[in-house]
Amino acid sequence: SVGRLAAGYRGRMHRATRVARTVVTAAGLVLAVACSGSPSAPTSAPTSAPGPTLTPSVPTAAPVATSVIASTWAGPRREPRADPARRVVGYYAGWERATLAPDALPVGLLTHVIYAFAVVRPGGGCALADPAGERPAIAALQAWKQRSGAATLLAIGGWEGSQGFSEAAATAAGRDALASSCLGLARSLGFDGIDVDWEYPSGGKWPGRIGDPANHVALLEVLRARLAPGELLTVATPASPGALETFGLVRLAGLVDWFHVMAYDLAGAWEERTGHHAAPRSGPGAFSAESAIAAYEFAGVPPAQLVLGVPFYGRAFAGVDGIASPSGGIGEPFAGVPRTAPSGAITYRSLTRLVGAAEWERRVDPVAQAPVLVHARDRVLISYDDPSSLAAKTAYARAEGLGGIMVWELSGDDAAFTLLRAVNTGLGRPAG
Repeated sequence: SVGRLAAGYRGRMHRATRVARTVVTAAGLVLAVACSGSPSAPTSAPTSAPGPTLTPSVPTAAPVATSVIASTWAGPRREPRADPARRVVGYYAGWERATLAPDALPVGLLTHVIYAFAVVRPGGGCALADPAGERPAIAALQAWKQRSGAATLLAIGGWEGSQGFSEAAATAAGRDALASSCLGLARSLGFDGIDVDWEYPSGGKWPGRIGDPANHVALLEVLRARLAPGELLTVATPASPGALETFGLVRLAGLVDWFHVMAYDLAGAWEERTGHHAAPRSGPGAFSAESAIAAYEFAGVPPAQLVLGVPFYGRAFAGVDGIASPSGGIGEPFAGVPRTAPSGAITYRSLTRLVGAAEWERRVDPVAQAPVLVHARDRVLISYDDPSSLAAKTAYARAEGLGGIMVWELSGDDAAFTLLRAVNTGLGRPAG
């Protein structure tokens, strides 16, 4: 259900990203820097101009050529880098096991599957939230691993499950105990590594400490030292430059195998105006997949360590002003979310029933290279990814030499795994 799906959505740190302003660095690069506000209510309206004209389109759009993916940063564009290993990483949400059973995952379309989530208990220690229900699902996932040849990792934390991180990581003894607990749990369940998903050491749902960012790095140092040869350590991190300022990215790059860059939830019901929640490219004053990667690269993270996150869900806005204007409703005030999607989140599986349906129009923002679905009479707009926007993202990932694509989360795809196949096709991998 949409309500259960919302419990796992992972990019919500972007609720604190309100207004974008332009900063020219000493190197002459232009950065979009987030000004923080309250996670529950915006402090000011966006300062960007109204959104660009959206172009109506047929439901299926042609893939976007690599040559049109240009950097949103000022300065000369680098030549395309050599293709690294093309990882396709999918998060498997344990609470959605009734929607997508582990043994129904497609073989050959995933290089890594990350089980979400083990939680960090108050007082420390990793645990499954529902051991009786989750252990059989994890056993089925590990059986699928043997057939598929993919690796599996255990994600620790998440939006709901990060409550105990701050306390546990605050001391050397606590970090040591937490690392032992998490590694012990992951190994006992047959996982090949750990994905640390502390949401967030720079602020999130749960109260934290000033020292959380440094303690986050220190915890990863302990985990790295404890890993056996061949075991993986990855980390999930936000997309906005403002949220990344405290993350110590260069130090993290020396500890983790790669980053999962959560380049989604860049707009949503917590804002005052509509926007693309996961656009390939940026318009004025907006964040995107490309601006997120640029921030990491500017901080010194090698591109091959960056795995770009894409959503298999959309963000819906209701009561949208100007939905019939040239902006198509992007960058406009809105009243809330549709009654049928109280969290504002709608899976791609559900969206497929709307594409081509009466009164629903698919439009494409030519600057952001992002689609939206619009119901003009009801004043509803839905920002989402589809095969055409994923073609733009995978083309960018290959041209930039990124480490691959990450999916949040697998049960959101349709029964034919249309989006997952689009990711594989875009990365030059067999799509089955």
